[in-house]
Amino acid sequence: YRMSIGQRIKQRRKELNLTQTQLGELLPNKVSAVAISGWEKEEFEPSRINLNETAKALKVSVAWLLGDSLESFNTQTRKWEKERKIIPNQQFIDSPEKDLPLLSTQMEQGLLKMVDKREVSEYTYRPTNLNGVENAFAVYMQGNTMSPRYMEGEVLYCHPKPPKPNDYVVIKFKDNKAQVVQFLSKDEKNIYAQSLNPLDNITLKSENIAEISVIVATSI
Repeated sequence: YRMSIGQRIKQRRKELNLTQTQLGELLPNKVSAVAISGWEKEEFEPSRINLNETAKALKVSVAWLLGDSLESFNTQTRKWEKERKIIPNQQFIDSPEKDLPLLSTQMEQGLLKMVDKREVSEYTYRPTNLNGVENAFAVYMQGNTMSPRYMEGEVLYCHPKPPKPNDYVVIKFKDNKAQVVQFLSKDEKNIYAQSLNPLDNITLKSENIAEISVIVATSI
């Protein structure tokens, strides 16, 4: 019998006499008790960053949380990497100029606050799948609501095309705030989506949305 990640987190947390809230407060991202509970119940797994920080807080190794097995650690790492779309250098357009707007962001009440495209001061190289695409942009990922698919600090490259079900998207609201989610469906009044960490269904009113852009790639 091999204990799961969630079982090991729960066991070690209790050994240290920590509540779920207290453990979450020890992590740099201030993870909620709801998220900790989700890990322990195996409803979803901590992101790579949160796994590392949780191991530090619980004073154990990452390998121990993953089952004290190098094989299990490598398997989990491959799973995380498979979920992401990191751009190899050769897939950027061979251009001496950076011409793709890179929008800076900051977290505000759980949402991304984005710089208006008209006030952009930073640009980045354009990946080949955005060659010639008007109104494309890149944005820094903040927070861990979409990990392990997208990690904090990654650059997300966005195409202003209509999303298909299960596409990952950046939804920009009319107040210049934004949210990174997985698009599920829409009707006349609402957009239906989900976050990954924790796995949660989200309903957004269409009247509050300015634009939706599909994430086509990322870079670190």
